[in-house]
Amino acid sequence: MILLPLNNQTRQRVLLTLLNQISQNLGNLNTNASNTTNSNISIDFPGIDVDVSLPDLNPSTPSTPSDPQPDTIREVLLNLLNQQVEVTLAFDTITGTLSSVQDDYVVIIEGDGSLVLVPINQIELVNEL
Repeated sequence: MILLPLNNQTRQRVLLTLLNQISQNLGNLNTNASNTTNSNISIDFPGIDVDVSLPDLNPSTPSTPSDPQPDTIREVLLNLLNQQVEVTLAFDTITGTLSSVQDDYVVIIEGDGSLVLVPINQIELVNEL
């Protein structure tokens, strides 16, 4: 085996690789441990201190999302159907009742009864009024 002198960047890369391997191995050990809220691990290297806190991989009570958040602007708009909204575009703001949400546009009925078709990809912000 030939050992070459390592520069600081290479040393850091090797150290991070080793720490990653250690954390993966500790994560595997934690699955066999008893249920605790978290596991604290401290590793001391010459000149470097590393403290790792691993979350409990086997929680006693399953977590369930309380209210799933919409992922897209279209999903937000679907949740606001038949509501008073303010839709902000790059150079305009449209206020009215969100009447319809299609694949690529929405229909808003303004206060004077006029229908406005707004492309979804042009909408920057939506506020419920």
